[in-house]
Amino acid sequence: MNTDSQIANDSLNDERQQRYAIDPRSGAFVQADVEADFQRTRRGAGCKNFLFVTVIILMVVVFGIFIDVQELTGTDRKLAVGTRVGVIITLLLILAILSRRQRALTTLVGIEAAAITLLTLSTAFTHGADTGMSPGDYALPLVMVSVGFLFLLPSTPRSWLIMAIIFIVGLIATLSLLAGKVAQGNLVFTGVQSVAGILVAAYLGYRDKLRQREEYATSRISQLLAEKLAKLATTDSLTGIANRREFFHAATKEISRAQRNDRALSVLIFDIDHFKNINDQYGHAAGDEVLINIVATCNKALREIDTIGRIGGEEFGILLPETELRAATSVAERLRQSMKGIRPGGSATTGTVTMSIGVAQWRASHEDFEELMARADGALYEAKRGGRNRVSVAD
Repeated sequence: MNTDSQIANDSLNDERQQRYAIDPRSGAFVQADVEADFQRTRRGAGCKNFLFVTVIILMVVVFGIFIDVQELTGTDRKLAVGTRVGVIITLLLILAILSRRQRALTTLVGIEAAAITLLTLSTAFTHGADTGMSPGDYALPLVMVSVGFLFLLPSTPRSWLIMAIIFIVGLIATLSLLAGKVAQGNLVFTGVQSVAGILVAAYLGYRDKLRQREEYATSRISQLLAEKLAKLATTDSLTGIANRREFFHAATKEISRAQRNDRALSVLIFDIDHFKNINDQYGHAAGDEVLINIVATCNKALREIDTIGRIGGEEFGILLPETELRAATSVAERLRQSMKGIRPGGSATTGTVTMSIGVAQWRASHEDFEELMARADGALYEAKRGGRNRVSVAD
């Protein structure tokens, strides 16, 4: 790995440790914006899982109606069947809303959990212990609801509070309804069993959240590294503009576009006059600052469709799409004049920066980019031979 790539990799490793740090208590990212972005990326998968669970619950609730009709009579039957119908309608509405608004996942999970808790209480009240069902049979839906919260909802205090309230209230209420109908030992065993199940689910849910966020952080860092390496391959590290390879690649595309649309295309090649003297007199840091300032000055004067690239040490090229020779020459002269405000070594120095510029227009249909660049480079040579600090136009 070369130096630039190693630097990019090291900087991203530092970013992972800082920006993508995970809070060990909640299992969530420390940075709120990172956690929010993670939740957005996971929302689709979470909604699919929740839809699947809801459909299964819906089928179980519908099947329970047949049991209620067979085993209950009178008021108990009406209460049990009515509660199930209400829960079925609620689940159908949840499915309809979630298909349109995935952001409502947290709220809908809470509503579904409350509906299942209500159904559990209704079943415990109407069936009691006369059907041969154990207290665990009634507590099981509450445990499943809590597990669903742990795996489907984000790691936030609000989610944990909702889960704890629903589980505790539902379990106490269910066991209270069964008190006196079953042995006290069975009630205690059911309570301990349910709490143990929730603790195990909480640990598994916590580990799953850590795993998901580790995978997300790794994926994001890999993506950022790929983007940085791609930028390093096409960008001059000092000035931030296109490097030689990217400039020639952009030029090839502009030639094809100009030929396809029958449009003009001109190119400028300019060189900083006596740049070696600037480095020798003021130092390489001052020379780098001159190059940066020159690029900034050019960017202010150029259009968005123009492309500037560094094609040599102090040599630059500019692509001017849809620009004929006369207009390109005016641009070159304007750029040459704008260099007067750049002083090597700072404003206290008396030295000035000048440039020589060669201009050429693409000869449509019978000239490739290498030939166009050769003519512009020849014009640059003429500008230097003519005394520098001037614009020369190719024949």
